[in-house]
Amino acid sequence: MRLGKSRRTLWLLLSGRWAIFASVIAYVFLLTWIYREMISPRWAGYGFTYEDPETLASVVGWIGALLPAFWMPLAITRPSQALYWQLYLTVYLPSMFIPYYMASTPLSKLVPVTVYLFAGFALVGLQYRIPLRSMPVAHITTDQFWGVLAVSYMLTMGPYLIQYAPHLRLVSFTERYELRLADREVDSGILMGYCRNWLAFTLNPLLLSIGLLRRRPALFLMGAAGAVLLYASAASRAWLIVVAYLPMVYFAFRKNDGKRFGLLMLFITNCLFLFIIGLELFGSSYGQDFSDLFAFRDHSVPGAFTEQYARFFETHPFTYWSHVKGINLLIQFPYEHTIPFEVGNFLSPGNTDLSANAHLWATDGIAAIGPVGILVISFPLALVFYLLDCCTKRHAPWVSGLIVIMQYANLANIGLVSTVFGGGLLFTTFLLWLMPPSVGEGVTAMAARGRVQNRNHYQNSWPTPSI
Repeated sequence: MRLGKSRRTLWLLLSGRWAIFASVIAYVFLLTWIYREMISPRWAGYGFTYEDPETLASVVGWIGALLPAFWMPLAITRPSQALYWQLYLTVYLPSMFIPYYMASTPLSKLVPVTVYLFAGFALVGLQYRIPLRSMPVAHITTDQFWGVLAVSYMLTMGPYLIQYAPHLRLVSFTERYELRLADREVDSGILMGYCRNWLAFTLNPLLLSIGLLRRRPALFLMGAAGAVLLYASAASRAWLIVVAYLPMVYFAFRKNDGKRFGLLMLFITNCLFLFIIGLELFGSSYGQDFSDLFAFRDHSVPGAFTEQYARFFETHPFTYWSHVKGINLLIQFPYEHTIPFEVGNFLSPGNTDLSANAHLWATDGIAAIGPVGILVISFPLALVFYLLDCCTKRHAPWVSGLIVIMQYANLANIGLVSTVFGGGLLFTTFLLWLMPPSVGEGVTAMAARGRVQNRNHYQNSWPTPSI
C-alpha cells in the first residue's frame, strides 16, 4: 500500500517536471518568434536586433533555461515562491536567449553573465531548503487592522491627490509616453514617489486581493479605482494592469490550492504568446499593440537589458553601489544622471528622455561591480525572500503570494534596495505580518491552509538544485 502511494507521488512529481520542461521549451520558441518577427523590426533602433545565435550560444542558453526546471517549486509552500516563479518567467528565461540574439557583445563576455545569473538564481532557490523561523505574532483584531489600512491609504492617497489632481489625465497605452514625459515636469519629490509606489504595489493590490479572496466586489472596485487614479498621473502600465493581472494570478493560485501555480503561469503566458502570434498572422492591427504591451516590456526588455547593461559597464565605471542612497555618502557616484538615463543615452545617443530601467541583477549587480555582482546581490535577495516567508508564516502561502506578487514588477525594473523600501516590499511584508488570517481568508482558504500545512511531502520532496 505504502509502496503504491509512493510510486503515485513520484509519478505525479515527475509528470509535473516533464510538463514544466515542455512548457519552458514552448515558451522559448514562442517568445523567439515574437522577438524575431515583431519586436526586432520595430525596436531595432534601440538595440533590439536579431541574428541567428551561434551554436555555443544556443547550447548555453538552453542549458541555462532548462536546468532550473529541476528545482522550480511545483507547489507554492511559501509566498516568495510566487515572486521566484515570476522572476524566472520575466527576467531569467529571456536573459538566457535574447542577449545572444542581439549579437552585440562577444560570447566571451556574455557567457560569464549567463553563468553568474544561473548561479545567482540557483542560490535564491537554495534558501527554500532552510526551515522557516517563527516570528512574534501581532495581536491585533480585524477591526484594528482595517483601521491601520484605512489610515495608511489616506496618508498616501491624500498627498497624491493634492499634488496631482490638476495633472490627472486618462490616456491610451499608445499615448502613455506623452503623459510620462509631462509627469517628469511635475516637482513631486521623493516622498511623493514613495506614496505612489506604495499605493501601486502594496495598498491597491491588497484591496484587490482581499476583494478576490473574500468575494467582496466593493473592495476590488476600490482597489481598481485607485489603480486608475495612479495611471492618470504618469501612465505607468504596471499600475493599471494589476486590475486584470491579479484575477489571472488568483485563478492560478486557486486551482488545486497553488499546487500547480508555476505550471499554470507558464500555460497562461504561452497562451498569451499564441494569441499575439495569431493576431499577427491574421493581419490584425492589434497584434503589435499586444506584443508591445506584454511580450516586449514584460519579457523582451529584461532580457535585452541584461546584455545592454553588461555592454555599457564593460567600458564605463562601476558604481560600487553608490547609486543606493546612503552608500552614496561613502562612495561618490560617478555619473551625472541616474543609471537608467545614462544607459538610455548610451542606447540612443542624444536622447535624454530614454530611461532604461532594468531588473535588480542588472541594476544592483552588473552596474555595481560587473557580472559577478549578479551573484553578490542574490544573497540579499534570498534573505529578503526568507524574511518575507517568515513574517507571513501564519497565512496560507498562496494568499500571501497573491497579495505580494505585484512586487515582481519592481524586481524586474528597479534595484533590490529600491524595491524593498521605495517599491513597498517591506511595507507589504509588514502589513502581512500585521494582518490577522481571517482578513484575507474565507472558510475555503482556511481549510486549504490546513491541507497545505499537513502535506509535508510537498515541502520535503522539493529537490535541492545541483550547481
